[in-house]
Amino acid sequence: MRPFTSDHLPHPASSRPDPTRRAPSVRVFLGSLLALALVACGQMDGGSVTSASLERQALGFDAAALIEVMVAPSGPTATADLMAALPPAPSAEAVEVVNRHRPSQVDLVHTLRYPGVTLEVYEASRPPALLPFSVRVERDDVVYRGLHVGLDVEAARALLADAERLPTAAYEAYLVTRDDAAPYTLLLESEGGRVTAFAVTAHLD
Repeated sequence: MRPFTSDHLPHPASSRPDPTRRAPSVRVFLGSLLALALVACGQMDGGSVTSASLERQALGFDAAALIEVMVAPSGPTATADLMAALPPAPSAEAVEVVNRHRPSQVDLVHTLRYPGVTLEVYEASRPPALLPFSVRVERDDVVYRGLHVGLDVEAARALLADAERLPTAAYEAYLVTRDDAAPYTLLLESEGGRVTAFAVTAHLD
């Protein structure tokens, strides 16, 4: 099984998935995006949902747990449960894509931007499913398996000593294999001897 790369992404499309076929967890997820849009448009007032409250919620969710569920879900509903529990993202966008296995099927790739964390989610229309496949971390309070922003880069490399270093000139990339998870790619960015960001990208087939 290969890790997710840009080659796995489907091609842009022009038509939309059938919303009537979406699973409950998908509808909950999209409801949070609608709340975000209404706040942005000034259509929700009374202080119940505001940009500030969205920001506070967004800072509160466990990004490290999200990464772990993405690469090693603990059960058949773990991913759906996590996606349904995500707070609304302060910023979000979606791109239509053609399913690489079914050219007649149109899906969506959502990009959700939280403070210091960017999540990418593939929304399949048939069967309805939400598949998180990439998490980028730029906050120093997110610790994933010992790795965090601000860590000495040599210490970070030591944590990845068992991973395979992938050939790339732009950044450090590692193929991580574990007994309890599918292989995934970890990108490491650093400056001045310290980790400035890291991203975990799961296989998406």
